[in-house]
Amino acid sequence: MSAKLIAIPEKNEDNKDCHNCTVLEENIKTITERIHILERFVFWGKLKDFVFDSLSHKDAFVQIGLIDGKKFQIPVNIKTTVKELKVLIKEQEDIDVDRGRLIFNNTIMPFYRTLLGLGIPSRGVVHLAMNSDKNYYPPLEELTADHRKEIMEDEYLFNEHSLKRNQDYHAHMKKKHEDYLTKKKAYFDSLQEN
Repeated sequence: MSAKLIAIPEKNEDNKDCHNCTVLEENIKTITERIHILERFVFWGKLKDFVFDSLSHKDAFVQIGLIDGKKFQIPVNIKTTVKELKVLIKEQEDIDVDRGRLIFNNTIMPFYRTLLGLGIPSRGVVHLAMNSDKNYYPPLEELTADHRKEIMEDEYLFNEHSLKRNQDYHAHMKKKHEDYLTKKKAYFDSLQEN
């Protein structure tokens, strides 16, 4: 969705269109709010579904882009973490990724997160930025309480999407609901008989 930029004249005492400027500003604000509401309505919950489905495909991969413009593909799956992705890059391309950072959507990817948790779909482009300092030594990779919480959120996201697509689970829940309604009806019928 694109919007045209509207030049709004500056407000000053000499400008007779000052009222029009205020109306234009209010209209732009209203339209912007409506666009945000529409985006939330259309895309709410859909991005994680798309990422899950794309990473679940047997031919899932991410493209790794280097600063020199070279790109290559690394096969991934739904559970691939950033640390595992670095190992795969090192094995496939023989690049010393310990001195590099993986970047997606202008954000440095934490080593402990999964691609699903970060919202990186299959065929997404991840940039590898290398540190040119020869004296650079990678920092210690330790997990804090916040890191562990994010790992659990990634795991929860995986479990919820897996459950959503499990037909046996849906059949079980449907039967359980029907049994509940039958017992509830029998209970109220017995109350009316007494």
